[in-house]
Amino acid sequence: MSAEQIADAAPSQPRLRRRVYACAALLLGLWLVAVVMLVSSALQDSRLGRASLAEFNAGSPTQSGSTTDLTGLLDAVEAPASASRRKQSAELSGAAKDFEAAADTLGSAVLAPLNLLPVVGRQLRASRNLAISAAATTRSTDDAINALSLILDEETATPNERVPTTQQIQQVLLTLQTELQAAALKPSPALIGPVGRSQKEFLAEYNYLLGAVDSAVLGTTGVLEFLQGPNKYLVLAANNAEMRAGSGMYLQAGTLEVQDGSFSLGEFLSSTSLKLEQPGAVLDPKLEALWSPLQPTQEWRNLNVTPRFDESARMASEMWTAAASRNAAAESPRDGEPVQGVMAIDVIGLKRLLELVGPVQIAWVNGPLVISAENVKSELLLQQYLRGDLDSGDGQQDRRSQLGQVAAAVFESFNSQPVPASKLMRALQSAGRGRHLLMWSNQPTQQEGWEALGLSGKIADHDLMVSILNRGGNKLDQFLTTSSTLSAKRDTALRRVTVDVCLTNAAPAGLPRYVAGPYPETGLAAGDYLGLLAVTAPLGSGNPQVTGAELVGTTQDGLSKVFVSKVLIHPRETLTVAVAFDLPLGWDTIEVLPSARIPPMAWTAGSEKWNDNRIHSVDLASLN
Repeated sequence: MSAEQIADAAPSQPRLRRRVYACAALLLGLWLVAVVMLVSSALQDSRLGRASLAEFNAGSPTQSGSTTDLTGLLDAVEAPASASRRKQSAELSGAAKDFEAAADTLGSAVLAPLNLLPVVGRQLRASRNLAISAAATTRSTDDAINALSLILDEETATPNERVPTTQQIQQVLLTLQTELQAAALKPSPALIGPVGRSQKEFLAEYNYLLGAVDSAVLGTTGVLEFLQGPNKYLVLAANNAEMRAGSGMYLQAGTLEVQDGSFSLGEFLSSTSLKLEQPGAVLDPKLEALWSPLQPTQEWRNLNVTPRFDESARMASEMWTAAASRNAAAESPRDGEPVQGVMAIDVIGLKRLLELVGPVQIAWVNGPLVISAENVKSELLLQQYLRGDLDSGDGQQDRRSQLGQVAAAVFESFNSQPVPASKLMRALQSAGRGRHLLMWSNQPTQQEGWEALGLSGKIADHDLMVSILNRGGNKLDQFLTTSSTLSAKRDTALRRVTVDVCLTNAAPAGLPRYVAGPYPETGLAAGDYLGLLAVTAPLGSGNPQVTGAELVGTTQDGLSKVFVSKVLIHPRETLTVAVAFDLPLGWDTIEVLPSARIPPMAWTAGSEKWNDNRIHSVDLASLN
């Protein structure tokens, strides 16, 4: 073939370029189709993973507002063989597999070229990192719940077994905490559309879960040290029939010794007999002017004029030692050894523990008396005062010691009943939510545990509490119906907050003097309720104004301000008191704390209504 023929047979340069471009276009088209299919598959897997996770969360107690506590995690655990646990595991396992599939797809070599593009690559990398973190988080959570399910399904036959069970729970939570921290997602900036929203939602869920686990680790570690012992706690038994700030009046005191999961409660003494002739503790100087006339560092029944349990518990521990060393009363502690902590438990707190151990029997002047979760409230609040034998010396002694006898019998039952540590922790936290059981310790690990479990009784600078302190010496708080309405109005630089407190004295006629009074030197008639209305507000509050009652004092109380008014309500009468104060506009949220009253205080804020059985968060901005 000649050179001319060869040249004529070769394709022209333009034709060659067209073929190359056509092949490139075909390959690019196929690649784009693959990209679309892979991204669609990844998106579908991510959607399935989120749907499975949402289904698990929807049926989990950890989404009921208690996710940041140990009870929320324990309540999410079902028996290993139950249908609900199998469904729960399937949901979590399915979510983890879907997230893992999405991560694998987004890491495919086919999609690798997209990583070179500035905006698209950032979205792709962020989506894959999110899927990897979500898969690891979900898988670790499922493994932890499986492990906890097996631990909690085991019977606890003896008190000594509570310690190793708590250790096992602690170890599972520590492992989960470590794995969650390792799976932490580093936020990617400049994300757009669904990727940005998904990252934001996942980070919120992740931080929520990690906070719950961190809190649970602290709570479990504190409970473990408490159960291991040896620990000696001062126990203050409170009766809600005569209220103080955030708790009932402390009528009895005794010591609880804890070691190797067993409880040993010493003799309870009447708080009246423990009154000190001289101060046995140091009162916060800022409280001196307002509360020193009530002698809270000498008179045990006035210890809790402040709702800050960490403060009143500290004073109680000092006063207990002082009562022994000074022998200030006919009855005094048998030993003056310092205590490692203080527990305050009231009628509802005892009811929660009785639900675990069952009925107990105590001595009474007319014979044994059975106290159960069903009758403890009526018995301790009222029935003990209606018995006809109170005029005798023995009857008086039985009445004064009944609260302590019930507490002692309940704790003794824990030594003979197979109550698992997990159920004990649930009961403690359940009672603590309403301030019916409060714990304080001078041991840092235990105190961190009580704080994590919500048992510390601390007051933060964003908290609000309404207390009515009984000053009539009667037992009429059970007949005082209380409700509060919270409102707020925004001004230029401040927000005016108003708490309207409605108090109704529903005391019936015919009550014995022990319940209705009057007591000497009070100047009251039978059934009159004399009290101090104390509104504990954020520290930043100012310009207080009270209408409907006399403002008798205001002061700083820790991280709060307290506004105190004197109230007098005759039988079958209602008194409404409005307490108003200013807050800076930055205070958008306020936490309304429980009062520990029986019956609980009813609250209204805008369209929200609730009883103060637990902390309730209110958005003040929504009330304007």
